[in-house]
Amino acid sequence: MKKQTRLISLLLSFLLLVSVFTACDSGNESDSETGATTESFTQAQTEAITEAIPATVEKKDYNTEFYLSILSDVNPPDYYWVEESDGDAMSEAIFARQQKLYDWLGVEIVNVGEGLNHMTYVAPFKTAVKNKDGSVDTLLSHSNTGVAGIVAEGYLRSFDNMPGIDLGSSCWNLEFMDSLAIADHHFLGFSDFNILYTNVIAFNKTMMDQYSDAIDVPLYDRARNHTWTLDKMIEVINLVYIDATSDGKTPDDTFGLAGRQLVPWIGFANACGIQLVDVDESGAYKISIMNEQNKEKTAQLVDMLTALTTSNNAYMDYNTTSITSVPFPSGRVLLFLESTYGIVNFLDYDISFGVLPYPMWDEAQKDTVGYRHLQWGGYLCLPTYLENELMVGETLEVLAFYSDDVKITFYEKMLGKQVADVPDDRQMLDIIWESVCTDFGQTFSDEAARILFILPTVTWPESGQSLASYIASSERSGNSSLSKFVKKVEKNFQH
Repeated sequence: MKKQTRLISLLLSFLLLVSVFTACDSGNESDSETGATTESFTQAQTEAITEAIPATVEKKDYNTEFYLSILSDVNPPDYYWVEESDGDAMSEAIFARQQKLYDWLGVEIVNVGEGLNHMTYVAPFKTAVKNKDGSVDTLLSHSNTGVAGIVAEGYLRSFDNMPGIDLGSSCWNLEFMDSLAIADHHFLGFSDFNILYTNVIAFNKTMMDQYSDAIDVPLYDRARNHTWTLDKMIEVINLVYIDATSDGKTPDDTFGLAGRQLVPWIGFANACGIQLVDVDESGAYKISIMNEQNKEKTAQLVDMLTALTTSNNAYMDYNTTSITSVPFPSGRVLLFLESTYGIVNFLDYDISFGVLPYPMWDEAQKDTVGYRHLQWGGYLCLPTYLENELMVGETLEVLAFYSDDVKITFYEKMLGKQVADVPDDRQMLDIIWESVCTDFGQTFSDEAARILFILPTVTWPESGQSLASYIASSERSGNSSLSKFVKKVEKNFQH
């Protein structure tokens, strides 16, 4: 019944959004010409959706504020909270969600994370918890920086048995949260409120049509029927190379693949079902990227990515800060590695593009872990001191429940079109959202995370480094740090 009610909510949301976005397509100035207001939009949204509120959250009036601390460098605040709607679809959807929350619970969200980033948020958060000053109700953290410390040192409350939260509801990604659980305690939350920040593959639709005869099965269909694998992706990449100057490989050429080699390259390990850290038979967390189960696959993946880096068909830019030397909007790249946040920038250019999930290692993977997309955004964190646990729990539950509208609008913001006009891309984004994952080692161990970040380096021709030798030299310290971390968490939680 819960999922059926949620489906009704999504359908109502979608129908309302389509009608509003159709009006918005003519430009922002149409609002002033027709007299349409954000207030009327939110009122319509609220009236249509309020009846579908989860039965576990009763309507009430807390008449209070909910203090949300958002780290701006990994979680763009205007994707989660707006002080007021500025007329664009995304801010209207977020503002509408806040209005529904206020109408149902009498709770107003306040962003208290202004100016904080992944390097500066830990100290003030710890101070707030120590002082029990009630200045933070929920933290939207970084994906790894600082997270291990606030978990191990006992600054976070577990989501388990949190009043007002139903982790069994479809609003929460419990499988994702389970992968970060310690002794069955969930310290990091992930719900529909979290905006997807992961790597995806953008493709040039015009170029794809030009090469369609050489591609035996349309890539949308491959993704749908789970035959979109790393081998197939490389086959498509190898179809494309045009030497513009006859001077060999230069940024002016046309390529099958381009992108930054750092974070997008790392995503291939998880996409191919390789975990950086896993639990061994004794229950201990151990670095597993080169264990007996993964060693052969990891070595093959390194070889395949190295071959792509050195081939004429791909132009990868090994740089931690700059964009690639062959930008996607140039029209000279078939496949481009980009983030869900970065795709929005393509809308400033005259280029028709679609999206695809990261490929699986092989077709057999569909029967085990399926598609996998490493999440680079933050986690929902509950401080150990909360003045009103029930209010916080119910607020997070309602925010997650009412996030369908925001997710649809985020899709449209990325693609520059209504989802009804691009059903294939909408389906691809659903595949990506439903396969979001994380890695225990990346989140909780700097030593382990460094192994994951070495992957782009060892596949760069001039690096001269070997993944096997790097792991051999750091595996002991990585396993030791994982063991100490888990023991410290268990000790602090018991006390």
